[in-house]
Amino acid sequence: MTEAIKNSFNAVSEAYRYRLPYHGKFFEKLSEKLSLTSESKILDICCGNGQLSLGLADKIKKSVAIDYSCGMLSVATPHPNIIYLNHDINSPPFPPSLTNEKFDHFLLGRAIHWIRIDSLLDAIAKNLNAGGSIVTCGAGWSSNTVWLGDFQRVRSSHSDGGRRDLYGTSKLAQIGFKVVDTLDIRYRVNCDLDFLLNHAMSYSSSEKKIKANFDNFKKILSDRMHPFLKGGILSGEASSWALIYKSA
Repeated sequence: MTEAIKNSFNAVSEAYRYRLPYHGKFFEKLSEKLSLTSESKILDICCGNGQLSLGLADKIKKSVAIDYSCGMLSVATPHPNIIYLNHDINSPPFPPSLTNEKFDHFLLGRAIHWIRIDSLLDAIAKNLNAGGSIVTCGAGWSSNTVWLGDFQRVRSSHSDGGRRDLYGTSKLAQIGFKVVDTLDIRYRVNCDLDFLLNHAMSYSSSEKKIKANFDNFKKILSDRMHPFLKGGILSGEASSWALIYKSA
């Protein structure tokens, strides 16, 4: 990944606490679907602040969580079963400590679009156990949230990037992996406008433009969200989801 991408994630690392968290039930169900045990090992690629690793850490032997952004790793929560490493997946080889290590599953939380196919193939060949899974995951507002379209239009007007493929189905199909199972946990989340404003700034594609036009963005967002507020609160449906892939 480029230095600019790394810097953009460093800039939003503190705001990542305004991303929607994965639901506790999501980790229970994902653990069951992956048949995790106290001997399982996970490679958490582009781990960000470590949400995925942390949610599964008590159920496994070890998670190695890698990210290119030092800022993201600086806000990750420590756990005895998690090893955090500053590494760019698109700049192989892995650090010497990972050269010969095999993992049962690769996890990618909203990150598959950042990873080159050749880099992924290299990691699979060297570090994924035979029969292992690649799991793409995410947590966010679902399409059933009535104000989501308005929020997305406001944020996209202050964004440098278009929509990204968070699921990775076409990319993983190119290297012979297909979806074998899915998971989607739905739940209600309430928030105020301050939370939603900071949530918008947690995206690397938006943070710089929002900061440069902060007062204008805040006013537009407030105006668009006003019809949906009840007692100063927005209510929406959230989704914690996963697609589980295996080699075809």
